[in-house]
Amino acid sequence: MGRRRVNGSARRRPSLTSQVPADTAPERITVGTDGSYWGDRALSWGAEHARLRGAQLRVLHSATEDPVSTLADASATSDLVVLGCRGRRHRLLGLGEAVLPTVAAAHCDVLVVRGTAAAQRGENKRVIAMVSGGQNDVTVVEHAAAMANSHHARMEVLHAEPPTVMDDGVFAEKLRIEALRRRITVTMVRTLPHDVIANSDGADLIVLGRGRSAGRPSNPGVVTKSALHHAPCPVLVVHPRAPATQRTRVAGRPEMP
Repeated sequence: MGRRRVNGSARRRPSLTSQVPADTAPERITVGTDGSYWGDRALSWGAEHARLRGAQLRVLHSATEDPVSTLADASATSDLVVLGCRGRRHRLLGLGEAVLPTVAAAHCDVLVVRGTAAAQRGENKRVIAMVSGGQNDVTVVEHAAAMANSHHARMEVLHAEPPTVMDDGVFAEKLRIEALRRRITVTMVRTLPHDVIANSDGADLIVLGRGRSAGRPSNPGVVTKSALHHAPCPVLVVHPRAPATQRTRVAGRPEMP
């Protein structure tokens, strides 16, 4: 398994937080919980993240038969939706039935709390951004950097592909400019993305794009599904970049109730 690194300079590009004007509303974080074990874990994670970010926190307790629609509606006025990997109505193993539909329908980033207790508490101080060479990579890196900054963690940017897919130099050049703007290391990993996910037990968070499912473009892609099912840590699914008039707080998005 070969690796190639592109090292950034000491100059750090401003994080997402610093790019938001000071007179705008704080970030809005919505947590969905049903009182189950993983619902409680989501609430704990979301509350701590809101504290670190100085964000508003809204908690939605499951009281409807359609939690997906409830969370999707809430995501329209949120910067982040947090939920557990499964709830009361789901079996002990596997992914809850509301997770994938919520990720697909959400208008903002979705963080799914799963994995070890140490990872949930952020004890490893390591955030992994998984990129694919696509147009959403810069957004993934930006959001991963914001998470790493807030949680005082180091960040790694990983691109995993089978050896026959892309030459190291081609992808390294794609991220070279972004790497030079940050204190990051871009690492080429010649393996399957699923293997990176399975072996990320030293991470507190995996950050990746939503991807696309064959035949259903709005559904999460296969790598994202793999992370949501198998990652040993929480997973942040970054929403594709939307027009500024739709997603920025400067545009006057309605207040949370």
